[in-house]
Amino acid sequence: MQWKPSKTYGFIHLLRFFVKLDCLAKYFFNLYPKVNNFFRILKWKRRSHQCLIDQLHQFLEFLNNFCSEFFDPDQDYVEASPEYLINVSEKAAS
Repeated sequence: MQWKPSKTYGFIHLLRFFVKLDCLAKYFFNLYPKVNNFFRILKWKRRSHQCLIDQLHQFLEFLNNFCSEFFDPDQDYVEASPEYLINVSEKAAS
């Protein structure tokens, strides 16, 4: 059976991705200057950038309007056990 990311990563992971997208893009372009030069060659203009931002904004509005179709807090969210929280905090401290 082939692994499908959509079966592992859900709605919340997608939202977290959007939160981190700006930082990821800055990191990516600083890490790989050749990619940045590639976009300059393509004449990546502010208008193109704004178009992408507008599309992402529309997608986020869609997710906001229909979030109940994709996310059920009672079913999709599991509160972390005290043991897990202790384990995580111990690892973070070391």
